[in-house]
Formats: sequence, structure tokens, C-alpha cells
Amino acid sequence: MKTSKTGLFLMELIISILFFALAGTVCIQLFAKSHMLDGKTAAENGAIVKCEDFCEVYYGVLDENPEEADRMEAMAKVTGATVNDAKDLVAYYDEEFNACKAENATYYLVFKDLGLDEAKGTYSGLAKVLYTDASKQETIYELTVSKHVPNVLQ
Repeated sequence: MKTSKTGLFLMELIISILFFALAGTVCIQLFAKSHMLDGKTAAENGAIVKCEDFCEVYYGVLDENPEEADRMEAMAKVTGATVNDAKDLVAYYDEEFNACKAENATYYLVFKDLGLDEAKGTYSGLAKVLYTDASKQETIYELTVSKHVPNVLQ
């Protein structure tokens, strides 16, 4: 009796195809997740740099500008940000963290001058980077800065 081995071969071929399809699905999911993580990491790194920049400028203007309005105006001149109605600095950035106009922005930075803590003799500020997209109103990075100013309470 002759038996056909074609059925067995087709079964092996189908199992092999299913195995490779499953492996391909897993690989595609891993690549998609890594791409999303890469984008999130790039946003966090850009936000960290911008927050640190604003905090360094804040350090620089504190000594020369004791009044809050003067500090914010001095920071606006150095950073290119604008002062909003709440007396906070606002700067807009595109997806690569290059400065841009509000309508083209992917991210924005808000810097708040928290003023003088008389008990400690320190001035504080808060820099925060957020998404401009209303559906993702989450903070990407936030940095609080404090600077002790000697003889400020005398």
C-alpha cells in the first residue's frame, strides 16, 4: 500500500507558518512599544533641559532684580518667553524642543516665581513642561529651584 505524505507535509507547513506569524506579531509589538518609549524619553530629556535652563536664568536674575515683576521681565528678555496675566513665564516648543509660536507648539513651559520664603531667606521658582494637546494635559517634567539670598531679611 502506498500512502501519501502530502497531507503530513502540508500540516508541517501550516504549523511553521503559524509559528512565524506568531513570532512576527510579538516582534512588531516590541518594536511599536520601543518606539513609543523612545518618543517619551526624548520628550522627558528635552523637558529636563528646558526646565534646567529656566532655573539657571532664575538664579542669575535674582541678585539684580529684587522685585518679582522685574525678575519675570528680565527672565523673559533672556529666554524669549512671554509673561502671561498671572505673571508667569510661558514658552512654547515644537516636537524637537525648538522655540516656536503657540499655534505650532507641541509642548509648553510655565515658570512660576514662588517668591521669598521669609522663614528660610530663600527665593523659589517652579518650572513645568506640559503637552499643548488638551487631551494630554499631563506634566512631562517639573523642577523646583530655591536660592538662598544672604542679607535678604535685613
